[in-house]
Amino acid sequence: MRPYQGGSGAAAHRPGSLNARSAPASPAFRNYPRSGRRSSLRLRFERCDGGPALEVQGRTARTLQALILAGEAGATTTDLHSIGPRPSAYVLALRCRGLAVVMSREARPEGWEGRYRLITPVRLVCAGSGL
Repeated sequence: MRPYQGGSGAAAHRPGSLNARSAPASPAFRNYPRSGRRSSLRLRFERCDGGPALEVQGRTARTLQALILAGEAGATTTDLHSIGPRPSAYVLALRCRGLAVVMSREARPEGWEGRYRLITPVRLVCAGSGL
């Protein structure tokens, strides 16, 4: 059995074949603004327990801002959907930065909904679009 060569075979270079290097952009992403063309929120924060200062930007920063403003009550996934389509991904990015965010399930008529609460106390050092 030949090892995987990462698309370097004849099909990758055949005219008209689609691979990661030559695939045309799908219509959904064709006009998507790049990060350099739009202003993006940036937050610099430090943990109150003496952790290092960290910086997040974009939708992750907006999620952190919403969780800080929500306080003990927390923010539901419905609240966070105004930030972007995948609130759990932005919460995961915060968890990867070392912040403790817990999620509890709440019953709703349609099923259940998640409520996220920021457990780690943080202090905002700087907020803006350019830092």
